[in-house]
Amino acid sequence: MPRHETTVGGSLGGLRLRWVLLAAALLVAVMAAAILAALHLRSRWSLPPPVPGDLTVALGDGVSMAFVEIAPGTLDVPMHLGGLIPGYELEIDEPYLVSATEVSGAQWRAVMGSPPPLQPDPRKPVWVSFADAQSFIARLQRFVGPRYEAYIPTEVQWEYACRAGDPRDDLATRSPSSIDAIAWHRDNSGMTQEPPPDLEGESSSATSWYGDPFHPVAGKAPNAWGLYDMLGNAEEWCEPDVPADGGDVADDAAAANRVVARGGSGMTPRRNLSPRSVGSAARANPMFKAGVRVVLMRAIE
Repeated sequence: MPRHETTVGGSLGGLRLRWVLLAAALLVAVMAAAILAALHLRSRWSLPPPVPGDLTVALGDGVSMAFVEIAPGTLDVPMHLGGLIPGYELEIDEPYLVSATEVSGAQWRAVMGSPPPLQPDPRKPVWVSFADAQSFIARLQRFVGPRYEAYIPTEVQWEYACRAGDPRDDLATRSPSSIDAIAWHRDNSGMTQEPPPDLEGESSSATSWYGDPFHPVAGKAPNAWGLYDMLGNAEEWCEPDVPADGGDVADDAAAANRVVARGGSGMTPRRNLSPRSVGSAARANPMFKAGVRVVLMRAIE
């Protein structure tokens, strides 16, 4: 009898050991799968690479926003298309800082606490309404601190920075390779379909509309002043300050009720890319989407 009891006890002990080993093996397998999934996700959704700038604002979680300082100056833009488009002057009276890249998904999430609604990839430019862009700018202010005030750029600020001292308009006169070096556009962005005739409702996303015209920020060469994607990728929201009638923008009712997007996008044909390119929408229109670039001005003491 004692021998029989010892055999039963040994069998039960061995059974328990096998269950423990099996549970441990399952736990190790689950942990390994989780680690592999995390590594795959990290490789797919890695942060945009850091870019140089004159000022870097930390946003947390390893995310930052670089800014390039733009000095005051004047740029005379000549007439275009044989005089059909008149020339004009871009004048900057005081220095300002402009973000080196379009706002990325990672920067949006760091500031807003959640990914952007239509383009969640942290490496690519966000694509949002003007109201959402204003909300981002307002929340960004607490990261910027009291020395600077954050804004959506005016048209003059944007175009002056985009041109980087170059008054030429017709990029079609340059070689395709020189344009491709600085811009994502319809001819190289990977679009797979034409834009739909109308944009009714918000159930679609940028990728389902146009394939995927957006690419990671700073994937192309910067302009002469170190600014990336000023042309192409995502067109960028601007406050209008060039009224159509040449008067004071403050007295221009149409300008007061509209916003503009500049620079073209990955959906714009190469031949149409220009610092003059302007898209316009009613200020309160939530359907019109664009990217975001940030301007910092020194706070008035």
